[in-house]
Amino acid sequence: MPPIEQIKLKRAGTGLRACDPDRAWHGFTLFAPLTGGGSVYLIDLEGNVVQACTVT
Repeated sequence: MPPIEQIKLKRAGTGLRACDPDRAWHGFTLFAPLTGGGSVYLIDLEGNVVQACTVT
């Protein structure tokens, strides 16, 4: 993986821009997009969806 871009404007946007597995905390992330219509995702360190559900 290439090094993390230090200029914020170049890495701004949507989605994962960089990941340094040696410095990242191992585990899962609970992700709920603002425009997801109640969808919630549990993702692993690589960004793979492990579990997905819709909250009403």
